[in-house]
Amino acid sequence: TEGMYYYSLMVSNGAGCLDSMTQEIYLEFRKALFIPNALYPGSNNFEVANFIPKGTGMRMYKIEIFDLYGNVIWESSSLDDEGQPTGYWNGTFKGVDVEPDVYVWKVEALFKDDTFWEGKQYQDEDVYRKTGTVTVIR
Repeated sequence: TEGMYYYSLMVSNGAGCLDSMTQEIYLEFRKALFIPNALYPGSNNFEVANFIPKGTGMRMYKIEIFDLYGNVIWESSSLDDEGQPTGYWNGTFKGVDVEPDVYVWKVEALFKDDTFWEGKQYQDEDVYRKTGTVTVIR
């Protein structure tokens, strides 16, 4: 948990001399969200074969992936105790492999410090977007 903590160290030597020291340490709250832009389901590497959003410090999170017609083909809102996403997409819809193509994702996220995820900033753009694309490579 974010906040100020105090750690004390007490030492003694063989002659019975004692000393102590207390250090003040501030732990900063960490928050982040990263959305991948591709997956290759044929890979032997789990991280490459699946669409795995990464992040930490979230209180609420929802991600959806849409097909060309705007239908939701995958969604997740599961977080672990650290506020990290636990769901991943394996490139299927109802158990059937989707076509190699570009799919749209949309994310909403609220961090534990009550700030919303601003979105993803793309290269050469000044704006943040809460939508993006993921490419399925087969």
